[in-house]
Amino acid sequence: MLWKEPLRLFIKSELGDRALQQKLYAVQAAHLQQITAHRLIFVQSERDANVIVLFISSKNMRANIVKRTQIDDLDKILTNALCLANFESNDKFEITRGLIFTPIDRVRERGRLADCVVEELTQLMGLPNDSVAVYPSIFNDRSIESYLSGLDYLLLKITYHPH
Repeated sequence: MLWKEPLRLFIKSELGDRALQQKLYAVQAAHLQQITAHRLIFVQSERDANVIVLFISSKNMRANIVKRTQIDDLDKILTNALCLANFESNDKFEITRGLIFTPIDRVRERGRLADCVVEELTQLMGLPNDSVAVYPSIFNDRSIESYLSGLDYLLLKITYHPH
């Protein structure tokens, strides 16, 4: 599963340093674009976006997820996940829409802001499932990787290779 359209990102910051959040996403988007040759651009309104990045308080996390998705087993996910990405696809298995939820107060408290940006935006590119079969990788929750490994780079290159 992958994006055919460019990712049009909109950052919605309800809490925290919006300029820092924007900068972190700009760096990761540029890195992913360089690896995949797939366009990631920023838009100025939520209406124009196909990826919405929400920086919210941890107390508002559940309400935002329920309002914007139909995720099952939310209690288990919220117990185990620090931040969360979710996407929708069409019948051609093309990703058409994405959401990233970051409870900024909890993420900053644990020193994991950059980790969440890297992991969630990268997984939203079409490799969402965490697996113990890939190591070292941000696609493996048991891995100590916080940034893209060589294996992650190869997986992304393969996913977006034209053939």
